[in-house]
Amino acid sequence: MPDKKASRSQHLCVGSALVCAALAWVLSLNSNYGSGDYVFGSVLSTSVWCLTLLGALLFLAAQWRSLGHHALFNPLLAVAVNLLLSSLIFNANVPLYLDMMGTAFVAIIYGPVLGMGTALLTACLASINNPLLFVYLPVALVVAYLFGWLARRGAFNRMLVMMLTGACVGIVAGLLTTMCTLLLPGEYGQSGPIKLMALWELILHDEHLAVLLQSLSSDLIDKAFTALVVCVAIRFSPQPILRLYDSPETRPSRDRVLTQDRFTLSLDEEPPRNLLGRMQRYF
Repeated sequence: MPDKKASRSQHLCVGSALVCAALAWVLSLNSNYGSGDYVFGSVLSTSVWCLTLLGALLFLAAQWRSLGHHALFNPLLAVAVNLLLSSLIFNANVPLYLDMMGTAFVAIIYGPVLGMGTALLTACLASINNPLLFVYLPVALVVAYLFGWLARRGAFNRMLVMMLTGACVGIVAGLLTTMCTLLLPGEYGQSGPIKLMALWELILHDEHLAVLLQSLSSDLIDKAFTALVVCVAIRFSPQPILRLYDSPETRPSRDRVLTQDRFTLSLDEEPPRNLLGRMQRYF
C-alpha cells in the first residue's frame, strides 16, 4: 500500500535510482553531449539513456511488492499520455508543455516513488529523437515528487487550495527549468516557449531574465492546469476508467482529492447525481 512504511530494500532501490538519475543529468551537461540529434548516436548519450532507464526501473522495482499489478501497468499508460500531449503541443505556438499529466496522476494516486519512475520512463522515450531533454531531468523528478508528497498531505482536497498548490509547484518547476535552460549544452526549441522568451528579451533586453520570466510564467500555468485536469479526472472518472486504478491500495489516495468543498469541512453525504451539480460545489 502507498502509505505503508518503506522497507530497507525499497530505500535501497529509491536511493540507487536517484544516484542513476543524478549521474545521467551530470553527464548530459557535458559540452559534447548536445552535438547529436539521436540518443544512440554517441556513447555519451547512450550512457545517459541507459542510466535514466535503470533509474526508472529501480523506482518501479521499489513498489513491486507493495502495490498491485495495476500500479506497474498504469505508469505505462501515464507515459503514453505524457508523450501524446507533449507531442501535440510541441510545435504549437502555446508556451506550455503538458508533458506531466500522466506523471502527476500516478504521483497523486500511487505516491512520489512511482511518479518519479514515470517521469524518468517518459524522459527515456521522449529523448530518443531529442537527447537534450535529459538536461531537464531535475524538473521532472522534483515535480513528480512534489505532486505525490503534497497529495499525501491533503493539498488537493479543496479546489482553491489545489489550484494554489499547482501554481506553487509551477514556480518551483520554473526556477529549475531556468537553471537547466541556462546549463543547456545545445539548442532545444519548442516554438511556444521560445517565442515567449523572445518577447521577454525584446522587452527587457536581458537574456537571463527573459529565460527566468518565460520559465516561471509557462510552468506556473502549465502545472496549475495539470493539477486541475488530473484532480478533476481522478474525482469524476467514468466507471470504465475508474476500474483501472480503483483498488483498496489507492482508495486512501482518492479520498484526499477534491473531497472538501469551498466552505464546509466535508462534502454532503448525498452528493448531486449529475456531473455538473457535483462540480459546481467546488467553484
